[in-house]
Amino acid sequence: MSGRKSRASRFWMPLLVGRMGRIALVGAVGILGCGSKPVPVSQPNIVLIVVDTLRADHVGSYGQSRPTSPSIDALAAGAIRFERAYSSAPWTKPSVASMFTGLQPSSHTVIHLERNLPESAVTLAERLRDAGYATGAVVSHDLIGSAFGFDQGFSHFFEDQARGHRHVSTGAVTQQAEDLLDTLRAERAPFFLFVHYFDPHFAYLRHPEYGFAGERPRRIDWKRGIGGLRVLDPPPDAAEIAYLESAYDEEIRYTDAGIGRLLDRLRARNLFDDALIVVTSDHGEEFYEHGWLGHTIGVTEELVRVPLVIRVPGGMGGGSVVKEPVSLVSLSATVLDIAGIAVPGGTFQADSLTHLWSVSEKHESPPVFIEVDFEGQFMSALLSDRFKPKHELAVIRGGHKLVMNKRTGDVALYDVVRDPTEDHDIAAREPTLTAELLASAKRKLAQVTIAPLPVDVRGLTGEQTESLQGLGYLEE
Repeated sequence: MSGRKSRASRFWMPLLVGRMGRIALVGAVGILGCGSKPVPVSQPNIVLIVVDTLRADHVGSYGQSRPTSPSIDALAAGAIRFERAYSSAPWTKPSVASMFTGLQPSSHTVIHLERNLPESAVTLAERLRDAGYATGAVVSHDLIGSAFGFDQGFSHFFEDQARGHRHVSTGAVTQQAEDLLDTLRAERAPFFLFVHYFDPHFAYLRHPEYGFAGERPRRIDWKRGIGGLRVLDPPPDAAEIAYLESAYDEEIRYTDAGIGRLLDRLRARNLFDDALIVVTSDHGEEFYEHGWLGHTIGVTEELVRVPLVIRVPGGMGGGSVVKEPVSLVSLSATVLDIAGIAVPGGTFQADSLTHLWSVSEKHESPPVFIEVDFEGQFMSALLSDRFKPKHELAVIRGGHKLVMNKRTGDVALYDVVRDPTEDHDIAAREPTLTAELLASAKRKLAQVTIAPLPVDVRGLTGEQTESLQGLGYLEE
């Protein structure tokens, strides 16, 4: 299936030079330093892997003690790892839309379940296709399927593995990605391959070969659905929560094996060394840290802090760690920057990240902004006001996070380095910092809502509604 928009493809005369001349990749392998003259090179193949619902602290290279992610960790060892990467939103549709467009959710307008990615959006796949790339995708979640416009720019788009929360899809997604890899190579052009893995999403199905989870506690029954688990009375105890997290970790390990297989195929085809490879996630997951199970409703660290690993062609910067907070809204700008594809200034709402590893002098990174405006139904008769859908904007600068309620203007301030669970609101004792970050949040909100993309709404089908109920987005 092809993307909906018809645009004439063109081959860009590749001069692979980083933003403002900071990096240059020669033959997609050799590296020139700052101030080097542009030289003709080949455009790198690009592989973007997104693991749905993968929170950072459950990945080995981010501190998880269990061996949940050996393939991702091995990739990170020879790549640039971003210690504090944040999604633009705590659920899939707006987060992936931001990755694809370089826009904040309020700008691309994909903030509710029934909204599509507008046809007027220009996606990363479209920009790469117009620069001469062959483009293909394998996705396993309805929310980023063709029905919602996420196929824009892809010449090949496979989505038959989007079968809901009881389907194990990693094996088939990996096989389709491997086959698509060969299809794209045959087109004799640089390629962009997007691969989306779903399995860590609820329900957390067992993969007993990894042995992380023990016997299932009686009350942890998938027949309850995620809605039923959210309102257990009394609330889940430590053993029940540990089981859920352990089963989730088995899902991560199983998915990681699929990623390893795909990376091995790249190596077997002699494509790994010269490729730009990105592994990240669309959002995290909460296991009752703030009384909730799942995601969608807030901007707490467990919901929005995600892994981000970027392997630059030739392994430049391999093994380095960027500690500054960064946004996945920067993903499109970063990929195009490394590929040497120019876009007009002001196209994106977050800058390329290449300067964070490609120059010796370090500068404070700009603030990171996160939004949530989810309008799902959360068994409203049973849940307290604390867990009703929120409308929040968070701004992260350094170690501090300010959270502003878009509707009431109420604010809270957290030191997420010293208080990663966000238990202590320090706004009252840090009035100057609170005022600075609040002003920054208001400026950003004004900026991203000046000229948003047209809202594109498509009603949910009965099948989509049933699937979203099973995933916990809608009341059953």
